[in-house]
Amino acid sequence: MSSTVLALKQQQRGVRFDPRAKFLALIVVASLLLSIGNEGLMGLVRIVLALVPFVLLVISRHIKSGVAYVFIYLIASGVSVLSSMFLKGPLLFLALGVTGVMRQFLPGVMMGYWFVSTTTVSEFMAACDRIRLTQSIEIPLVVMMRYFPTIAQDYSQISDAAKMKAMGLSQGPIAAIENRLVPLLASAVRGGEDLSAAALTRGLGAPIHRTNICEIGFHACDMLLLSVCVLGAALVFLLGVV
Repeated sequence: MSSTVLALKQQQRGVRFDPRAKFLALIVVASLLLSIGNEGLMGLVRIVLALVPFVLLVISRHIKSGVAYVFIYLIASGVSVLSSMFLKGPLLFLALGVTGVMRQFLPGVMMGYWFVSTTTVSEFMAACDRIRLTQSIEIPLVVMMRYFPTIAQDYSQISDAAKMKAMGLSQGPIAAIENRLVPLLASAVRGGEDLSAAALTRGLGAPIHRTNICEIGFHACDMLLLSVCVLGAALVFLLGVV
């Protein structure tokens, strides 16, 4: 019964990657995009690397998130080009700064979103055990993986409650932000404490060997993903040397 449910969940998630391959791809793509420029062949490499999160989101059946990411990235790129053509002075500096930050960090953020949304806690813990990661590092990472989705869910509930009580923009933007921000901060503090307590209650800090029903391992898709990462890193290195 349990194996059938796990297989069904894996089919709903699309192509399944090993957590170790996903984490390495996250580090490589985010690091390369922060270190390369926009001129010449480096600009072409940047475009290819920026498309990696979109492809991964689509094949993992997060199509809406992938389309939204590409749409925002294209808008930032278009605004950057138009600003260089029509703006001058402080406005040009502001527009290029905002769009530059978005183009630098957005692909890495989406890679992180893909990693968190497609990796279960059990799979992540199994990967940590395979690489012999110490519990002092593993437990905080596990708590963080559960923390951000919990905060997003709490914000959705707070927003729905505010709409039901008609506490929207009609009361002013400051009041609308306050009605959501204050409950969210309180929920964030309480959520962090609850998740930490739950992690310890489930024995994550116990000095024993834990069993895990998740089966992880490298497959053809992982080899392809790692090959793209290695090829991108090698190309950036060669272009930088030349």
